[in-house]
Amino acid sequence: MNTATISPGEDESRCFELKGSLDFTTVPSLLSDSEALFKGLSDLVVDLSGVASSNGAGLALLLEWLRLARARQQRIAFQHVPESIMVVAKASEVDQLIPLAAP
Repeated sequence: MNTATISPGEDESRCFELKGSLDFTTVPSLLSDSEALFKGLSDLVVDLSGVASSNGAGLALLLEWLRLARARQQRIAFQHVPESIMVVAKASEVDQLIPLAAP
């Protein structure tokens, strides 16, 4: 069974680490878990360097986080986005929507 987690990073309270496999079984709980973690922040960064594998659900998660951040007037950016997500984003012509943060 695949697992994935999101947790605050060690260095900054606005930086979060995503780890595990992003698929259609893990993304719903990640989205739910992130609701409380992201609440009340104006700027946040999600580090995806711990993502072991991903499919289209990973891209859907990033796009949903973007939608929620805009609705909450937050800024969100992503670090170390796996190539598997960027390939799907480019094929879907949404790669320019993914804000990338400097590592």
